[in-house]
Amino acid sequence: MRVKLGAFLFALIIALIGAGPVRAQTQTSSVEGSYFGALTYTALEFPIPNKFGARLGKRTSPGQSWEVEYVKGSWGPPGGFRKLGSLSDSRFSVIGRSFMGEHFHFIYGVSFFDFSADVGDALVSGVSGGAYPSMNAAKVQALGLNVGLGHSWVFRENVVLGIDWISWAQPLKLTRRSSDFIRASTDETTKAYVADTLKIISYIPRFSILSVHLGMLF
Repeated sequence: MRVKLGAFLFALIIALIGAGPVRAQTQTSSVEGSYFGALTYTALEFPIPNKFGARLGKRTSPGQSWEVEYVKGSWGPPGGFRKLGSLSDSRFSVIGRSFMGEHFHFIYGVSFFDFSADVGDALVSGVSGGAYPSMNAAKVQALGLNVGLGHSWVFRENVVLGIDWISWAQPLKLTRRSSDFIRASTDETTKAYVADTLKIISYIPRFSILSVHLGMLF
């Protein structure tokens, strides 16, 4: 389902680009003071791809905009995390965009990170007390920073298209790190594995490429 939605979004973007930007030559002055809302899709993000979200913001001056954004993605455990169950990663950000010309801009802001992992089948045997269905293997929340580079355009008077070519969001300050599994498990080896995994994911960077935003001015 997510792949189909992503394919539809990219097809719509291609159609808009083919139609041509109606107000591109005067974008920086004509959108000043405008509010905007957009849906977002990021196919390529480490460690969890296929993130969907939404953003709401305002173009405060010809060279500056500010927005709030929420994105979330989930995925089966990759690589060295296969003992865990499904992974979920969400991020709430306050983002500034400083424009260098009509469309190209530098991205920066602050983010709140929320990462969780379910207990996978490989860990169930070490759980006592029947708590497995309601517990998590890992829960990490943190504050951090984000930076990136992007472009944005206005089509057909009020349709906004943006592409963040590359971005980096980095957790810096932990606000929570816990594991229901570690408290309930009787298997010291598996508890040590989960504890080590918690340390790794606490500060794991989020790198994304080609994050697409499509919305409206209002």
